Amino acid sequence: MLARAAAEPRIPVDYDEIDRRARARRRRRTRLRVAGASLAAAAAVAGVAVVAAPDEPDVRPAPAVSVTGAPWIENSLPAPVRTSGARVLMPLVLPDGTRVELSLPRGVDWGGMPMVPYGGVDLPGVFTSDFHVLPGGLAYFASEGRLERELFSAPGRVATLWSMHDPNGPRRYIVVDFGSWVIGIWGASLAETDEQLRTVAENFGGTVTDGFLVLRATAPLRLLGAGSGAAPAVQVGDRTGIGLTVAAEPCSDDTSWVSGTAAEAEAGVCRPGWGVSVRVHGPRDVVDSVRGSVDVRRIP
Repeated sequence: MLARAAAEPRIPVDYDEIDRRARARRRRRTRLRVAGASLAAAAAVAGVAVVAAPDEPDVRPAPAVSVTGAPWIENSLPAPVRTSGARVLMPLVLPDGTRVELSLPRGVDWGGMPMVPYGGVDLPGVFTSDFHVLPGGLAYFASEGRLERELFSAPGRVATLWSMHDPNGPRRYIVVDFGSWVIGIWGASLAETDEQLRTVAENFGGTVTDGFLVLRATAPLRLLGAGSGAAPAVQVGDRTGIGLTVAAEPCSDDTSWVSGTAAEAEAGVCRPGWGVSVRVHGPRDVVDSVRGSVDVRRIP
């Protein structure tokens, strides 16, 4: 099974690195909260010129893909950008449906940078976990683990259970395939019964909106929100080390922080009217430029 997927390029999975990144994300969001943030959803970014709201969003169910013979996919979306004078405008849709448009200074080629959703889920009394969007999609899991069984199937999504190789022992993922996006929930290792696994699989859904994955969870499963360390977010970045995160984490006061060295830095910015927070990392001059002039405007 999955012969074609297993034959695709293999990228060794480093679970310690995945966990380290998850902890780092939580620390960064905690720093934003301590700095005065209390974050929530929805915002749109505006530049110097007024940006009109887009036409009706393209919302449709994501086509389900058969697990058998799954192709290697990028599992990301090229960042959509356009220029307006001295500004770069980047429309985004967060996993909770929040629509924003970032207004950034020119100087970085943001266009086409890989963009992925980020967030987490909670099954009360069982586990709380962020999810991973890994290059390759189902083919990645096929090359680095073993398919145990299908958990749930419905128009637009297929949920399967995987056992992944790890020096510290097998780890289980609930993998949900939305067609153009594949999400892995590693908290499945903490589920103790088949009923708990099926509860997650059956209640974790989503649609594709303008290419972005918008998720929904039905009770008893819930998506993590502001203040959780894994609020709905979109992450944009490239292999050169430049990147930014827009999270559904609002703040009650103007917030701005920066850390790092003269060469490399990381910074966060939040304004009460935005409804979201923005974090950027990379060369110090890029970070300082974005931190000093980024703007956000909510798109209905």
